[in-house]
Amino acid sequence: MNTRTFCSRRKFLQSASGAIAAMSLSPSGFAATYPSRPIKLIVPHGPGSGSDVRARPIAERLGQVLGQPVVVENRAGGAGIVGTESVVRAPAHGYTLLFGAVSELGAAPAFRSDLPFDPLQDLQPISQAAQGSTVLLVHPALKAKNVFELIALCKARPGTVTCASGGAGSLAHLSLLDFRQLTGTDILHVPYKAAGQAHSDVIAGHSDMIFDYFVSMAGFIRGSRLRPLMHSGKARNPAFPDIPTSAEVGLSKFDLVAWNGLLAPAGTPRPIVDRLHAAFVKVMRSEEMKRIVADSGSEVVAGTPEEFAQFIKDYIQKSRELVRATNATLDG
Repeated sequence: MNTRTFCSRRKFLQSASGAIAAMSLSPSGFAATYPSRPIKLIVPHGPGSGSDVRARPIAERLGQVLGQPVVVENRAGGAGIVGTESVVRAPAHGYTLLFGAVSELGAAPAFRSDLPFDPLQDLQPISQAAQGSTVLLVHPALKAKNVFELIALCKARPGTVTCASGGAGSLAHLSLLDFRQLTGTDILHVPYKAAGQAHSDVIAGHSDMIFDYFVSMAGFIRGSRLRPLMHSGKARNPAFPDIPTSAEVGLSKFDLVAWNGLLAPAGTPRPIVDRLHAAFVKVMRSEEMKRIVADSGSEVVAGTPEEFAQFIKDYIQKSRELVRATNATLDG
């Protein structure tokens, strides 16, 4: 039995058991009894990653609203795939949740036909959390003060300028493909096992450049450890007003955004989904959380489960179109 068949059968059984539980309790009964113990929130990336930085303040406040601790557990590996699969295989009872992000849910499906899960079938979206532009940064020693100089340098030295990422098939990888296609440059992709390793090597000067989220790069930008050249937003970011948008440097089609959100295993009873959604939206729409998210260069997006599901579907389609257009592989 292959992994996808196993997951499908498991989800059928979980969905059936969830339906039986739902028949034995009214929606109001579910809301009154859930949660009755701590909730585990899986972050499929390492400590210090964009997902981790975003998840921790949310988990603390979500626990306060729900009346039970929400404990963050990092399960890094495979550009988010390992941790995500662990949630897909978890019981659909609302006590194991995923703080998922673009790399494993929006980019990986475009690169891999052998994913051990289907984001659209094996997970139940609850709400998107935040969204922000992708920022391009270079090591300060690189002789490129702006995007125009970077493009000229890459064309003068094809295949020698290196771009780090937190893994093959990640958003950073997808962003590099987009940049190379739009600029006609040949830049070497250097994937790492985790985003933190990629950050460290760019800061140390072992790799020349990186595409990443504002939330994980904010400290490096403010500390002048990396030089930002542009970001994919439609307008300048209030938290970083000196960084030009991609449109301002002539790359308006470079518009990939970073995002994350809360999901549960498929088959989670709707009353539990609704309870989580109400609590999550309350946290995300608080003035305190809006400020925290804005300070990291992003904005709160707290919509319905259906809106989040459609957003993921549309993002996967866009990612697949880019991968097909560039004939990219995990190694490219």
